[in-house]
Amino acid sequence: MRGDQMHLLSLSYHFPILWLERGYETLPIFLWRLHGVVYSDVGAAFFGKLGWDRFKASLGAELRVDGVLGYYLPFTLQLGYAYGFMEGADNRVYFLLNNPI
Repeated sequence: MRGDQMHLLSLSYHFPILWLERGYETLPIFLWRLHGVVYSDVGAAFFGKLGWDRFKASLGAELRVDGVLGYYLPFTLQLGYAYGFMEGADNRVYFLLNNPI
């Protein structure tokens, strides 16, 4: 999508699944919590006037594990699935290692 303007609406719902709060023996890794996210995005990028036919929509879900590596480095592992509703959209499974700070 290209344009000189962009409009985007993102909605997400985060919910806890399990409080892990543990590490493994003396390894410097600590897993804090497992939680889920359900999200939806609707947006468009375009030149000219705003038209509803330009917007694209998607829906997705993720499982996330928050933790700390080496006692000081927080991380989030994310495993997700995204589904695009509009013509030409694709569906994807993705994996991210993220620093939440």
